[in-house]
Amino acid sequence: MSRPVKAAYVGSNPSKPPMSSWRNGTAYVPSKGKDMTYGDSTAFYKRNPDKYIARKTQIQERKQRIRKEIQEYRKDKSCIRCGFADYRAIDFHHRDPAQKVISISEMAGKGWSWIKMQTELDKCDPLCRNCHAIFHAEARENALVV
Repeated sequence: MSRPVKAAYVGSNPSKPPMSSWRNGTAYVPSKGKDMTYGDSTAFYKRNPDKYIARKTQIQERKQRIRKEIQEYRKDKSCIRCGFADYRAIDFHHRDPAQKVISISEMAGKGWSWIKMQTELDKCDPLCRNCHAIFHAEARENALVV
């Protein structure tokens, strides 16, 4: 029994469609052996522009609030190596890279909750950017020497 092939699959090998072709509104489900059409992915946004804009604004405000909280958290920190205390140049260095879930900047960019960020910050030491760069350069040099 041959699989049904839609016109959307015409290409280099039409007898073997791609596993997912969500860009053209279809998806191939090999376990059921049939095509399923999901429709235009932008239809929701066209029907509900106010909801889309409101949600996007809400996400942007949350990310800004989280960045401000990180900035406030940095203000009372200083570099543990040299003592430099300007919050604009303080990075957070994970003491044990094996326990690192994700970088602090990625967490802020993805809008993680402040509680989860504090859990990750507890695993870090504050280092100024200069000492942080030196620390990692020395680690790479030591790895090459071993």
